[in-house]
Amino acid sequence: MQDTQAQPPDSSFMIGKHEVRVDGDLVWVRMVGEFDLPDIQDFFKLTERLFHEYGYALVLCDSTDGGLVTPAARRYQAERFKTQIFPSHTAIYGANPIARALVTLMTRAAELMTGKKFPSTFHKNEAEARQMLLQMRKVLQSARPENTGRPQ
Repeated sequence: MQDTQAQPPDSSFMIGKHEVRVDGDLVWVRMVGEFDLPDIQDFFKLTERLFHEYGYALVLCDSTDGGLVTPAARRYQAERFKTQIFPSHTAIYGANPIARALVTLMTRAAELMTGKKFPSTFHKNEAEARQMLLQMRKVLQSARPENTGRPQ
């Protein structure tokens, strides 16, 4: 498991086969193949770090070359969502119809189990996804507690 805590901000690195870049409150990830248990564990550590720094996390996901999330990773994600869903938004582009359906099913299952909304959207391209994240940044910044995160 990679130590995502040791990564300096605004750097590119790998989580498993997936390229990751952090730019302030935004994590960009290029999915390559399956997203397995060690991958999702590292990814949760990274987004949790952003939550503690900013009070929220934005995720931009290029799923063009992505595969499925493995059953072990889905179980881990479901268990994590039972305890806490951090204020965030995930904008996904490049997902094929099967991946879109599976992500939608996983999201709805997590929402039913936790009673909490898991904010994610699908987009035709990166520009559209980034536009959504710009809008969500304003929403999340205005909703965060005064004592959390960086000044606007």
